[in-house]
Amino acid sequence: MNYILQPLNVQTKLKIGKTSEEENFEAKILDGDIQFNNIYLNINKNQYADLLDFLEYEDYLNIKSKHRKYYQMIDDDVQSDKIAVKRWKFAYTSIVHENVRPRLISFKWENMKENLQRYKEYSEIYYNHLNHQNNKQRQQELEKQIDVFNLIYIRRTAQIQYTNKIVDDNSISWWEKFNSWWNSDSDMNDS
Repeated sequence: MNYILQPLNVQTKLKIGKTSEEENFEAKILDGDIQFNNIYLNINKNQYADLLDFLEYEDYLNIKSKHRKYYQMIDDDVQSDKIAVKRWKFAYTSIVHENVRPRLISFKWENMKENLQRYKEYSEIYYNHLNHQNNKQRQQELEKQIDVFNLIYIRRTAQIQYTNKIVDDNSISWWEKFNSWWNSDSDMNDS
């Protein structure tokens, strides 16, 4: 029996560090190890050419299905009988709608303001999470809306703020401790 793709043995180890406070901010965020033991690919020249043709055709179908909706816009908009004019109009319209406008939308002031509000809200929620005050549902909603880079950045800044707060709270001088103890006793005697 000739295999096109013989049996494959793969071992993977993936470690995702969600909180870096356990590792004192020294561990990696994502650590992956993939080991391929045995993989054999036995195809002849004709099979290879057919495989490349199939992949090219699949890419063509994906692109065509993504841009199919612009054919109707061109037929309604362009009244010319020239095929070249229709094709250029189609290319321009599909590129503008698929590539240019989505990027421009992200730079609108309303969207930037919404993103900043989301980031601030998530920072406060995560800071409260570190203080053992949980709002899991809203935290998960915001995690779905924020991209991974900004999510990690917000968490790191909240963790740094939290550790700075703990250090500031622990760095009270002995005089301040004594003074607060003395004042708390006098408050209890007054009541």
